[in-house]
Amino acid sequence: MGNIRDYLWVFPLIGGIIALIAFITPAGYYSDYYGYMDFWMWGLISLNLYGYGNVTAFTEDPGEIIISAICSLLVLISIILIVSKAYKTRKYSHVSTWLAPSILMIVGTIGWIVGMELNGRIFYDVSLWSVISPGFGVIGMFLGGILSIVGHVISKTSPKQPREVIIPMKEQFMRISMLSVLRNFRISKN
Repeated sequence: MGNIRDYLWVFPLIGGIIALIAFITPAGYYSDYYGYMDFWMWGLISLNLYGYGNVTAFTEDPGEIIISAICSLLVLISIILIVSKAYKTRKYSHVSTWLAPSILMIVGTIGWIVGMELNGRIFYDVSLWSVISPGFGVIGMFLGGILSIVGHVISKTSPKQPREVIIPMKEQFMRISMLSVLRNFRISKN
């Protein structure tokens, strides 16, 4: 039976998979009796008005494009790093640190949330998050990041596997020699 440290790679792997699923699902949605709207962190918007059909397109607002591009790139790079470090830890049996990408993923998600809110307030005088509800695209990023951070904390706080105490041959010889010298010294002294 292995130590818990042998399975720490599962935390960032599951966290990375949750974040990847969140990346491809809507980050926010709006629904009323006219229809509904979904939008993704990376700038895709899907609008369905009842009786008129569905329209899917990328945002044309320059502020939203910049915010979405920067934050999506940070989050996607973080997801790739988290999953690759989990694989590296599993394959090569050494703990690779995935704390920085996990924090970067959460910071990128918060940056996108705050950036979209500021863009809405500055250019449209509307609070975006008072109208739009967060979707799994945002919630999943936090879940994946927190799960990866928990794995890192466990890796730093769990006890290391006990190692066998092996005395090198030279030290054994020196101990034996010192003991024999002391024994001989005591014998010769008497």
